[in-house]
Amino acid sequence: MSESRYSRILVPLDGSRLAEQVLPHVVSLARPNKSEVVLMHVVAASGRLSRPPTPAQQAAMEDIGAYLKKASAELAQREGLEAGWRVSCGDPVDDLVRFVREGDVDLVAMCTHGKGADGQSALGSVAVSMLQRVSVPMLMLKPGVTVVED
Repeated sequence: MSESRYSRILVPLDGSRLAEQVLPHVVSLARPNKSEVVLMHVVAASGRLSRPPTPAQQAAMEDIGAYLKKASAELAQREGLEAGWRVSCGDPVDDLVRFVREGDVDLVAMCTHGKGADGQSALGSVAVSMLQRVSVPMLMLKPGVTVVED
């Protein structure tokens, strides 16, 4: 049986502690594989996306960019991982799927909020859409799972 090797792992983050719960799992996968980790957030564009982004969208992109930059630097410094970050503005699922397809992503790892559009789904709507639209493996962490760190 051959061992899986993930060269590039995409981690969608929204800035919440809940979403960050997936990071220890990502570290445990990335470290032995010497994987690159890319933290990503898509600022949702309501209505038609204007190019360039509106001032509000630009401000949101700068705020979340500062958060992702800090988080990726911590992964690099504390965990010894190759880590980067990316922010875009548009439809979250479309942009994430596009990056998976164009960015040579081998694994998507995310924590799902578990609310879904109808409030009944066990997975969030972004998670469900990602499962339906990407062909790479996905690691989904259930909300509230306790993570034991070394």
